[in-house]
Amino acid sequence: MPTRPDYEESICRRLRHANPVPKLRKVFFKNGDGPKVSQCHPNVDRWVGEHLGATAVRGWVTHQKVWDGHNFKQELTAHSVVRAADGQLFDITPFSDERVRDTTLFVPHPGDEELFLVMRGSNIRCCCGQQEAK
Repeated sequence: MPTRPDYEESICRRLRHANPVPKLRKVFFKNGDGPKVSQCHPNVDRWVGEHLGATAVRGWVTHQKVWDGHNFKQELTAHSVVRAADGQLFDITPFSDERVRDTTLFVPHPGDEELFLVMRGSNIRCCCGQQEAK
């Protein structure tokens, strides 16, 4: 199992090739409830449990740039989306501010569920790279 710094470094390397977070699909669970804001992991787990062939895709989404006094760092937050039986990725969890969705990137987790749970459990945020201030 990689150390947390090695894991974060692998996420940060993959950030350069990240795609926008999958489009939000407005859905309802079988009891009529909708997914809750900022509850992506339980939302996705519930959806997958109710839809044969759907799977959870774990990963990290860009959150905000942070100034540490010397450099800007890109902060990411653990996030889960759905892969439908036909292979299409979509997000069922509304953001608290949907205006940021178009500029938010998604980096898929490079490993199994157990590794994701360990890494998410140690810190729900990941901080990438240092960009010199201009």
